[in-house]
Amino acid sequence: PLVGRNKSVKKLKDAYHRVMVEGTNRVEVVFVQGSSGTGKSSLVTETLQDSSQAQQDGVEQLFLAGKFEQGGGTEPFYAIAEAFAAIPGKAALPSKGPIRILSMGSRNQDIRDTKNTPLTFKYEADDDMLTDDETVESGPIYQQEWGFERLKSELCQTMRGLCAKESKRRVILFLDDLQWADAASLELMETLAIDPGIHRVLVVGSFRDTEASENVNLVKTMERFVRHPKLIVTDICLKDLGVSEVVEIIGHATGRRENEDDEEEVMELAKVVHSKTGGNPFFVLHFLQLLQQERLLQYSILEQKWEWNTNQIRTETSISDNVVDVVVAQLQKLPVEAQRMLMVAAFTGTTFEARLVAHIAGCVCVRTGAMRDAQARPSDGQKKELLKSLRSAEKDGLIVKHDNSMLYSFSHDRIQQAARALNPIEMNQEEVKYRIGTILRDLSENGGEHWMTFAASDLLNSCDGRFNDEESRVRLARLNLKAGKNAEARSAYFPALGYLEKGLQLLPEEGAWENHYDLTLELHTIRAEMAFCTADHTVSRATASMVIENARSMNDKLNAYMTLISSLGMMRKLPEAVKMGNELSRNLGVFVPRSMNPIWVLSRLAKITKLYHGRTDKELLELPKTHDRTTLFLGKLFGRLCMYARALARIDLFLPCCIVLTELAIKKGSHRYTSLGYATYGIILAKLGSLSEAHRFAKLALKMSEKHNAPDVDTRTIMLVHMFSHHIKRPIQESLESFLKAHRLGCETGDIESSCYCAYLYSGVYILSGLPLKVLREDLRLFDKLCVQYDQPAMMISVRMYLQFVLNLTVQSENPLVLTGEVMNEEEALYKCKEFGVTCVTQVTLMMRMLLATILGDFEEAKKVHKQTNGFTEDQTFYGSFMSMLCRGLTQFALARKDKKYLGRGRRTLNSVKRRMEGGAVNYHHVYRFLRAEEAAVATPHLSDHVRGLYDEAIKSARRSGFLHVEALANERAGLYCSLYEDKDEDCFWSKTYIKRSFELYIEWGAETKVTQLQERFSFLVDTSDLHESLSVPLRGVRRMSTNQLHRHEQLDLSSRGLNELSGITMTEDILLPTA
Repeated sequence: PLVGRNKSVKKLKDAYHRVMVEGTNRVEVVFVQGSSGTGKSSLVTETLQDSSQAQQDGVEQLFLAGKFEQGGGTEPFYAIAEAFAAIPGKAALPSKGPIRILSMGSRNQDIRDTKNTPLTFKYEADDDMLTDDETVESGPIYQQEWGFERLKSELCQTMRGLCAKESKRRVILFLDDLQWADAASLELMETLAIDPGIHRVLVVGSFRDTEASENVNLVKTMERFVRHPKLIVTDICLKDLGVSEVVEIIGHATGRRENEDDEEEVMELAKVVHSKTGGNPFFVLHFLQLLQQERLLQYSILEQKWEWNTNQIRTETSISDNVVDVVVAQLQKLPVEAQRMLMVAAFTGTTFEARLVAHIAGCVCVRTGAMRDAQARPSDGQKKELLKSLRSAEKDGLIVKHDNSMLYSFSHDRIQQAARALNPIEMNQEEVKYRIGTILRDLSENGGEHWMTFAASDLLNSCDGRFNDEESRVRLARLNLKAGKNAEARSAYFPALGYLEKGLQLLPEEGAWENHYDLTLELHTIRAEMAFCTADHTVSRATASMVIENARSMNDKLNAYMTLISSLGMMRKLPEAVKMGNELSRNLGVFVPRSMNPIWVLSRLAKITKLYHGRTDKELLELPKTHDRTTLFLGKLFGRLCMYARALARIDLFLPCCIVLTELAIKKGSHRYTSLGYATYGIILAKLGSLSEAHRFAKLALKMSEKHNAPDVDTRTIMLVHMFSHHIKRPIQESLESFLKAHRLGCETGDIESSCYCAYLYSGVYILSGLPLKVLREDLRLFDKLCVQYDQPAMMISVRMYLQFVLNLTVQSENPLVLTGEVMNEEEALYKCKEFGVTCVTQVTLMMRMLLATILGDFEEAKKVHKQTNGFTEDQTFYGSFMSMLCRGLTQFALARKDKKYLGRGRRTLNSVKRRMEGGAVNYHHVYRFLRAEEAAVATPHLSDHVRGLYDEAIKSARRSGFLHVEALANERAGLYCSLYEDKDEDCFWSKTYIKRSFELYIEWGAETKVTQLQERFSFLVDTSDLHESLSVPLRGVRRMSTNQLHRHEQLDLSSRGLNELSGITMTEDILLPTA
């Protein structure tokens, strides 16, 4: 029984009941803390593992448990992998699409296949996606087949499949010994807890409170859990037992609690046991076992009861005040062979395969004999004796055997810790580590499992002082390189970086590049990439520069150059990154002018047009493939330079980069970056006014991207297509789902820069689409956290600009016309944009200010803001150009009522909008009708049915297109026009009708600031006291779209919010996760 733990059991059961039975909370987190041996694991397993109650309730309960190991264990994410291995049959895992989970592998009988496969998620292409000759270049920056963000996405997708809201399955996830958890594993745990698509899950974590403070990541994770507004966190603290509880344990164990004499004897023994063990439950039990082994506690057949002599126990037990000695003393009672087995097993992990341990233990013993033969192997007889010796340890409860296998686990980490301190072969611990490490290294080099590489590296690195000659140190460096690459493949970037740095330390200080070139090159190159992935850009740049300085060929320098350029981009040094990229392209034989050269541009465009002329879509999609490394690298390089040039608003850089990408696509053959070439050619055609062809190549880019099955390239292809081309012929709302998809792909493939950019684009398109603001407000806060987490200040400013825009409209603001308030200071933000060189963000910020001024009716302010713009947001290739043109036209016609010179300017804007609409720009239809009504209203200074008819057309057009805010604004402007000329003494029917409708629409949009303004201005026309209660808000914004469009956008509802809370396209609270 769980003696002395009644209150803790109740707390745990209460949390279980709230989540699993009542369903009042989606997910709860319970932290169980206490010193080693206080029964944390027993409390959780004995209280929660029983599924009888769940069966009575007609539901299935899964108890998934994993345990972290001291020093990180032998595999990254091992504890989480161990937990998910318990899923029966893997039946609930996702099976659709190209993504699947690689579940835990079976434990093979072979020595070299004894560890289970770690938790890894692999992107697998369908058979029709990749041909046999398709090659995929790896690398953590450019295309991560194994990516940490993908790992999180797949893990959450798996959990969603296990416990969707409508499912009858309940999941308990128990992660033990969190004090040893690494940062990435803790992040995975946090991701699972906060994912809104996961329901009926109880997350339980236990840790030693005496060691938790040493793990800074654990402390921060717990703080975030406590601060999270939608999580309930329960803390359970276990203390050592008092004497009365020890009395109860002894009473249960011996059965002597029946009379007063028994109670006195039990109390005396309990006092001795408590003084020897401190009341630690684990040590109390092992001390009693030790007393039994020493025959100080034995069962009397004659008396038929357990007997002991308290004074004899007090004087004859040699246990010191160090309670760990209790376990050590018990281990030393085992046969020498068993001690050897446990000592070796303790260095290989909490769970071990007996045959492998017997092999290693036999080798260690043989190699310490008189001959000390480094190649000596134990005989079969020796192995059998070693295996047989484990029975005594199993009998004493020190280890636990897994069902129908040769797998064993230490029953407690304190036993594993004590086993490492054993010395049955009279050898110091460094020598033991060295012997075991060399054996594991040999196995690893001969095709052993990945965990052997990690274990061998850890053991040998801890005694690297034994490696004095250059040959042995270089061999150990190679082992660390292998461990680093294995860790990188599992997205464990911090451990990978540690192995690589250790490998570099082992190389000779002089002559490494000359004498060990390939090893030194690979260590430095991958170290630079890992430092980039861990956001240590200083180390990344320094290491990449070292590679560039010492590498013997340009091919050997390419990855280092890309790392350096990417690092400069992440550090907001975009001009430097572009300059380096241009210089590198020249070295590779591709000339790009440093400044705008019209002759170069026109001549190259003429050549490109000739190359593409007459080619059908089928021909362009079936170009012969190329695997030329330089071509692939140039595709990566110019794809990134295009993004940087666009952020800098440098058309003189952007256009040449687009031209080069386009030429690579048609000249060098099809490759994984061809889609970027087609996308940029579409941009060029759009700039030249060929809108139909631009849209054609945009579609071709997306098809080519799907054909090559390159998720990292998909992110940038989708971004370029929907930012510049797709909206020209298609409704802007269609880009929402695509930007969200690209955002997720960027997270999954490690392209955080593009991912954050897509989050920013998604937010902008959401606002321009007129979807409900309150939903977006919460999503923007999550986007902001993402940008802060991944150190993306330029995108953080952009996201905060949109968030402040939303806040200015949804809550009361001192000056809603200025983007300064709760999350942003406009002046400081624009200064930082100038510092970073991201001119496009500055221009979009000005456009949003102009939109605010237009909505709030301050057209003088709108005019001032428009003067600061440079036409960037009015370029038709900009996705928000239709809104920019609408604000400009409305401002000009509004000002024309006082100054007729603006009437001519407004008409020029109207004609420009008309040309774009006639060219097929579908997002301009409602803009044209709105501006035409405004022109007629200015030109007709009296109430006219014709003007009202034009306003009605504009209102209907905005409604059909789904632009809720434009419909509201059109109603307001129509009502304002009618109020100017209707007789105030009469009913003012038209004024009331339009203004009341604008009230309703602004409320539906969530623009409380605007609603308040209308109440103050038109209170004499409309009674607005009951509007808030009478409106039917849910999903009206989405219903404005077509049925197919609605279906697509319903797929974006990942948060399972109820219909009463939903009002448009929603996002999950964890923006890194794919749909379930």
